Amino acid sequence: TTINYSLSARARSVSVKVYDESGALVREMPGPNETGMSSVAFDGLDSGDDPLPPGTYRIEVEATPEGSEAIDVQTFSTLRVDGVTYESGLPKLMANERRIDPSDVFRVLE
Repeated sequence: TTINYSLSARARSVSVKVYDESGALVREMPGPNETGMSSVAFDGLDSGDDPLPPGTYRIEVEATPEGSEAIDVQTFSTLRVDGVTYESGLPKLMANERRIDPSDVFRVLE
């Protein structure tokens, strides 16, 4: 799994945290600290290198600024669109059995 994020400015450090359904921190990884889009590979292991069970996990990306300016961090997913459906006359993109509003799309790749 790839965790994608974007930083509004260069950070002193970036920490990518993975939490399980109960809110417990199960893994913390360093990430690239440059301005713009970056990604971190997540191998599905916890901090003890044991495989995590199937479930729902929450990802958090924290950027520590080099100075006093706050850094805006945006996380995003990369999905393959399987189709388009309409709800109340408005289009929704279908990806991995999820309905996605086109206004939530950051970038389209081929």
